[in-house]
Amino acid sequence: MTSSIPPYHPQGTETIAEIPAHFLVDGYLKLRADGTWLFRGEKIEHRGLQKFLSRQLRRTEEGQYWVVNGPQRGLVELEDAPFVVTRILFAGEDPATAEMTACLNDDSQEPLLADSLLMSKEGVLYTRVKRGQAGAAEAQDHLARISGNALIDLESLFVEMDDGSIALQHQGNTYRLERDHIKETHTG
Repeated sequence: MTSSIPPYHPQGTETIAEIPAHFLVDGYLKLRADGTWLFRGEKIEHRGLQKFLSRQLRRTEEGQYWVVNGPQRGLVELEDAPFVVTRILFAGEDPATAEMTACLNDDSQEPLLADSLLMSKEGVLYTRVKRGQAGAAEAQDHLARISGNALIDLESLFVEMDDGSIALQHQGNTYRLERDHIKETHTG
């Protein structure tokens, strides 16, 4: 006779202290900046497993990230943001006027607003996603790195300003992408 662990899908936030030590695993999982998962330093090749890990990623109340698998929690070392925008879809023929949708590495989609884009001091583009989801409190969100493919999707919207800075023009507005606008990675 086999016993199975009942499915567990936590809602809201959890603390590390709430998890019994025998269900807490550390030092095995790493999420690279490009959204690639590593297990014990080796790339996880199986696309289904990568999607599963991304869908199960949650933030603890302490601000760390872990993968939730039933009662077990596997702490994750993040190389960068916990989520990655893999593509941008446009609801119309003209990207300059169409509504934008961000496709994330966990197969979810959500609206992308031009004024939500943030740039790090290194020039990497980010947005905020999953407000009140994936372990975030109701008024919190998560940072998502804009991937190279998503940047290509946005390429026609970028313009260089007179001062040499970069801006995004969308729906008749110009949004400057000034460096170092990322102060906190998990509060909104």
